[in-house]
Amino acid sequence: MVKTIDKIKNAAIELLFVRGEFQSNSEKIADYAKVRRPLIYYYFNSVEDLIDTIITETRIQRDQKILDILASEAELSEKISDLFDVHLEQTIKYPFRQIYISTHKKKLKTSKTIIDPDEIVIQKLKHLFDKELNTNNLRLNSSNQAILLLASYLNYPLLMISLGPRALELSKVEYINLLKERKSIFISLVFKN
Repeated sequence: MVKTIDKIKNAAIELLFVRGEFQSNSEKIADYAKVRRPLIYYYFNSVEDLIDTIITETRIQRDQKILDILASEAELSEKISDLFDVHLEQTIKYPFRQIYISTHKKKLKTSKTIIDPDEIVIQKLKHLFDKELNTNNLRLNSSNQAILLLASYLNYPLLMISLGPRALELSKVEYINLLKERKSIFISLVFKN
């Protein structure tokens, strides 16, 4: 049996991060969760508190996967490949989460929770790309360029998830397949071997 608090969180995740219904309020979330509206305020101080909770919970799992990948003994190109896979998995699972965070950042209490792991990942990537530069295995001459290119390859399609398929006249499946191809394109652009 699903607990009431989980019904509420799942409803908010579905409405905001999966469907992109950013104007969802406590009434809509309660209706979708099939619970009475006061229960939202029983478990959370406000709708903003609920949203901060679901952002944190959905990001913690992703962030840990990324940190585990970066700490592994694999070659950097394999780590990057795995990062693409995690990112795509999260994009498919929560297509509107990053857009929500980007457009509502000023209202969020969790901005530190969001920014700190990203900074840690960037620092680790910089270190790894710097090490790779010393092996002469990169086509680029700057770890910063590699990081910016990686960020654009990972994040731009995510920000375009609602518009991209329609603008390119692709089905969602075709668009996801296009995103999957970006991994090998990035690796061939950045790595010599």
